[in-house]
Amino acid sequence: MIRWTTNLPLIFAALAALQTLSLAQLTFTDLPGAGEDRVAITSMVEQGIIRPVSPTRFDPDGFITREDFAVALTKMFGLSPLEKRISFPDVPTNSAVYPFVEAAAPYMNRQILCFGCALGRNFLPAESVSDAELTISLTSVLLAKKKVEFVSGDTAIEQMAEVVGGNDLPPAAKLYFAIAIRNGIVSGEKPIQLKRKATRADVAVQLYSVQKKFEFPQLRGP
Repeated sequence: MIRWTTNLPLIFAALAALQTLSLAQLTFTDLPGAGEDRVAITSMVEQGIIRPVSPTRFDPDGFITREDFAVALTKMFGLSPLEKRISFPDVPTNSAVYPFVEAAAPYMNRQILCFGCALGRNFLPAESVSDAELTISLTSVLLAKKKVEFVSGDTAIEQMAEVVGGNDLPPAAKLYFAIAIRNGIVSGEKPIQLKRKATRADVAVQLYSVQKKFEFPQLRGP
């Protein structure tokens, strides 16, 4: 007669080890064979900052949603909600993603690029994040963490006048982009395309670069 015993702590430990092992040995079929992009994407997934779309696909050319970007920002930078709770009609407070949205929303500063957006109360979780939103969000967090410093308005205007597409930015956005370029968050040699959507690979590479450049600690996974 065979006796079955149940050792729940041992089972849970084994499952945790299996999950860590699977993350450490991740192999996505839709990534380039080598290079910085692959390193960045794999690192972001292993740290639990960006979720893959399946165990074998990351979908690097797909667009990242505002909801997923809020999760990534909150996790990587350890963001906490403000004292006053934020209410979004399209993100229920009892949803799993709400704490991430609440913590990240103040840094995403959508109204800097779209003045009329300040009047809206929705977070628009399923909308794609633009390159410009990505730059402004990262700069906002780094300012709050005192990793970078403000520049004067005149300096920002002069600096952005030398960047292709820089004059198309709203005044407040010029300030954030000038800080981003000055601190190597983005390159001043690339044209600014306000309507270009950020891909999942773009976000992974940018987050990975900021994490290394400004020495944010790596996370231990999901």
